[in-house]
Amino acid sequence: LAQAAPPPATPTPGAPVQLEKVTVTGIRASLERSLEAKRNADSVVEVITADDIGKLPDKNIADAVQRVPGVTISSAAGGEGGFDENDRVSMRGTNPSLTQTLINGHSVASGDWFVLDQVQTVGRSVSFTLLPSELVSQVIVRKSATADLVEGGVAGNVDIITR
Repeated sequence: LAQAAPPPATPTPGAPVQLEKVTVTGIRASLERSLEAKRNADSVVEVITADDIGKLPDKNIADAVQRVPGVTISSAAGGEGGFDENDRVSMRGTNPSLTQTLINGHSVASGDWFVLDQVQTVGRSVSFTLLPSELVSQVIVRKSATADLVEGGVAGNVDIITR
């Protein structure tokens, strides 16, 4: 059967075929920046850059930070008053009130002490629904304390660096 088949057609040499332009994009540079920031840090940190955040379908910073090992997020609708959106960040299994939030190195005041939810509990955690992911240049998650940081983050802190 194979001997009875006609031989395959050989292409005739002619004008070269013009291919479409191919654009290759990657995340290597953003990963390198994150790794470099981790290497140069004096403590245990995780760094998420704007490139990493922009490539993911996150509503707010809490959704982006949830990918860091040891960090969990929760919805305030289940405990500390708020909307049905992931907006509280906690570290190492502690309460979100024990995680300090900084913006550009400055402590963020929380208005949650003012708002009582259905079970009449108050908290001092920060609502990350107020911080859209487009606002951020990078997020630094520190899991250990350093001398240059203000007290307040027993579990660690999340420093949001704006653009």
